[in-house]
Amino acid sequence: LCEQFGSTLCSVILILVFSFIPYVDWAAHMGGLMGGFVVGLMIFSLKVKTFRWKIGMFAFGFLFALIGFSTGVLHMIQETKAGVAQEMEDVCGYYMNYFPDYECNCMLGRHQEQDDGDE
Repeated sequence: LCEQFGSTLCSVILILVFSFIPYVDWAAHMGGLMGGFVVGLMIFSLKVKTFRWKIGMFAFGFLFALIGFSTGVLHMIQETKAGVAQEMEDVCGYYMNYFPDYECNCMLGRHQEQDDGDE
């Protein structure tokens, strides 16, 4: 048991350390850690001998899993309704800002008019 706990703790610490490198979302790793804990609580609650503790631990895990999942889904829906980031509304304009030789084929006429007006 101590060996399993030690290896799991080492993995958790490594993931937390690597969560702070650029382009890695630490919140996703923390959410996965908490989600894994809650699901583990639900699974291992079935091995508890006392019926009251078994039901209590399973209900606690299920409740927090439901709250976490619902919060995540509601947050995604809210972010989608809020719209896309301002610089991503016009994808061709975004790519043209970062890649000068990029040629937009989807809205070529619109961007040519803007480029002609700038000259």
